[in-house]
Amino acid sequence: MGFLTDLGHFKREDIVFSSQATTRDEMIRDLVARLRDAHRLNFDMEDIVGKFLLRERKGSTAVANGVAIPHIRTSEVSSFFLAIGLHHKGIDFHAIDDAMTHIVILVIFPEGQSQHVLKFLANLSRFLLKDHSRKRILKARDEDELLEYLRKSI
Repeated sequence: MGFLTDLGHFKREDIVFSSQATTRDEMIRDLVARLRDAHRLNFDMEDIVGKFLLRERKGSTAVANGVAIPHIRTSEVSSFFLAIGLHHKGIDFHAIDDAMTHIVILVIFPEGQSQHVLKFLANLSRFLLKDHSRKRILKARDEDELLEYLRKSI
């Protein structure tokens, strides 16, 4: 369909449907662990989480309207990986608009794919800035419904 088809390995197990994380750092750790386990990735968990937290300290990846897109580049993966976390109460991601974050899309991508990744992140941001897209994501009843919506829409 759209730019999500670049992630042919994106699957139901990449979704944390109702996160219990209480902090931004916990959410990032949970999503990194989800990707590691779902795809049997062999990377240093603390190193990858540390790279995300360093990225957040440089500037929040919350793009506004309850959405954050934490992303890093690393030599420890050979292709894109994406995990989605939904937090229905909201979590403080230090957004510029001070809004609580409800949708977190964490992206890990390999070194050397900057152009492709920048285009992907721009398209993803545009999609998530649409009010109806965010509402539809948050209205999903379960992982399967969310996955179906995303595959049809992006």
